[in-house]
Amino acid sequence: MTILIEISQTALSDLRRRAEEGDSNAQYELGRIFMVGLGLSQDYQQAAKWYERAAEQGLDFSTNTAKECYAPASKLMILIY
Repeated sequence: MTILIEISQTALSDLRRRAEEGDSNAQYELGRIFMVGLGLSQDYQQAAKWYERAAEQGLDFSTNTAKECYAPASKLMILIY
């Protein structure tokens, strides 16, 4: 089963702007986008950076997700929900 999800460059730019302005939900979503490479190159370091920023603002589930970015690829499980 293949699920194709797309994001427009306009939506991605808006999300990045909101994340940079400190929106914790946008930071988490941007982390997910980097984690899976949706609309840009997959980048675990960038994913971890945005997850950590969201966690610093109180999104508890972001902390565990950020740790997954540093896990060996063979043990990494990505959940999209």
